[in-house]
Amino acid sequence: MTSTDTAPEEPDEHTVRYVPVRAVGDVRVLRFFRRGDGSRCVGAFSSAAAARELLGPAQELIELSIPALRQLIAPLGVQQLVLDPRLVAPAVTDPPQFPFSELEPQR
Repeated sequence: MTSTDTAPEEPDEHTVRYVPVRAVGDVRVLRFFRRGDGSRCVGAFSSAAAARELLGPAQELIELSIPALRQLIAPLGVQQLVLDPRLVAPAVTDPPQFPFSELEPQR
């Protein structure tokens, strides 16, 4: 690396993250997710666009720093925080093909 090269800047822990919430009456509550092992986690996104790309355009978001988010989830027993999560789901398979005659009512 030459003296004119710079390393990419790491975001400060106080960088604002976009966190999904849902409305419960007049209150907004954090939206939790499940990891592959079934444990609860919270997702935070580096941009509102990234959050809405994954969760849909109607997803409500709040802006929080990572320390503030950790303080909110700690009393709930949630320890995992996933930055910029991606959908991980089983592959969609074709539904089984049944002959229509099997679906007709017996007379």
